[in-house]
Amino acid sequence: MANTFLAEIITPEKVLFRALAEEVTLRTEDGDITFLANHADYLAAADITPVRIQVSNEANVAEWINAYATEPGNRAQKSPLVGVNREDLHASDSLSVYAAVHGGFVHVTEEGVRIYSPVAELATALDRDRVEAVLDGLPVGADTFSDPVDEDEKINPSLVSLLSTSPVARAILLPGAYESRQRRAEVRLAVLNAAGQF
Repeated sequence: MANTFLAEIITPEKVLFRALAEEVTLRTEDGDITFLANHADYLAAADITPVRIQVSNEANVAEWINAYATEPGNRAQKSPLVGVNREDLHASDSLSVYAAVHGGFVHVTEEGVRIYSPVAELATALDRDRVEAVLDGLPVGADTFSDPVDEDEKINPSLVSLLSTSPVARAILLPGAYESRQRRAEVRLAVLNAAGQF
């Protein structure tokens, strides 16, 4: 367990993921990087990127059991694991967890690796059909422009119909939004593929 560290993905709404990890891989402003235990302190902007976290099953099971043994209260609130299916921890020695991170920054200290992002999604929360519809340029419903990831695309509701059906209108009224939306959809699809969710 000496080669593990705390890995977290934190959004403004909640801690999306927390577990003991063996490695964390993502893309930063400096390029692709993998963090291992005892990494030097590091701070960088995170790209719109897939994140792979290699979770240590042995360390997390031990941590989970210790938390329950020392804190017998409300176990759901006291569990040190967030975003990890506890049943999967017993399946093998390690488990890869995938997430889509939409910007933010990564901060590495002696405590571990924390990824702070305005929006992040675990692979298990992604909808493949919706992601593929965005990549194909198809309208995916009236909620398309109220997606929390698409802050740059929040618009007057009266324009939603026009923007959902006209790529030209989107290009004129929302410059740069199409490329950003495409990039986020590509990252989501990469996360789904890496996690093996077809």
